[in-house]
Amino acid sequence: VDLGGASAPSAVLLVGGYAIGKSAVTLSMACSVASGTPFLGHDVEMRRVLYVMGEGSYGLPRRVQAWKQIWGRDLPPGSIRFMTKPGGSLRERETWKDLLAFCRDEGIGMVVLDTFSSLAPAADETKDAPVIVAGLNALAETIDGTALLVHHPGWSQAAQDRARGSYALEAIVDEVLILSAIAPLPE
Repeated sequence: VDLGGASAPSAVLLVGGYAIGKSAVTLSMACSVASGTPFLGHDVEMRRVLYVMGEGSYGLPRRVQAWKQIWGRDLPPGSIRFMTKPGGSLRERETWKDLLAFCRDEGIGMVVLDTFSSLAPAADETKDAPVIVAGLNALAETIDGTALLVHHPGWSQAAQDRARGSYALEAIVDEVLILSAIAPLPE
């Protein structure tokens, strides 16, 4: 995944189970891009970032501060914007239109949408998937960067390595990242 948009627009779906650290990983990605800090050993292009939260915003200042402390870096002023629940659901084309205009006007180069279920709460994850994926792809093209949608895995144990809902979610994006737990280290 090109986290900064240096080579091509990229629509990305990040899938991970409950309480596995999806927001921690995506916030670290966002802070890395916003500050030009390598992410997992990979260089990133410094770009302005928009992080859209549908849940968990109460802990955000503490998480950002922890990232700064761990990396010993500050985030340049205006390099990352946070938005809590945009005006409408991601299942509505008008919401995507507004988001596209905002990102274009603000010079955003990476967008994180965290999570599908909280930003499109009444969406049918099968029937509404084409609208949401089309919006994600249009966003990546508009910003000429990375548009990342955080989502949950399937309900059954056998479906933990794929996105919940329509296969269109995985089939029509550029990258699918599956976040899974690492077994604890032996003592």
